[in-house]
Amino acid sequence: MYKTNDIEHHDSPTDESSALTREVKAIIFQGVEENKTATQIQDIIIKRKINPTPNQKQIENAITRCKKNLYGTKLFTLEELISYAQRASTEPEDNDEPYRVSHIS
Repeated sequence: MYKTNDIEHHDSPTDESSALTREVKAIIFQGVEENKTATQIQDIIIKRKINPTPNQKQIENAITRCKKNLYGTKLFTLEELISYAQRASTEPEDNDEPYRVSHIS
């Protein structure tokens, strides 16, 4: 058993551990705040010569977790969905406001 980030793991770590270092997590957090893509973040990590360098998928997953922690989930409640559908299905009173009349399939 070993411990990383105060979390106990039951399998032993390998040389190719998939856990991100605190330094990498800080770079990803900063990248999310600056609205950078996973590729841009990976380029920053490579330029700073941080090893092991996480792969693209690891960075994308970390970005998703970071955004979820910062901004919350993107789920609608049923009430919010119904409210949105009702607003979107009525014609706006302002003639200058864009409005979709029909949807062509």
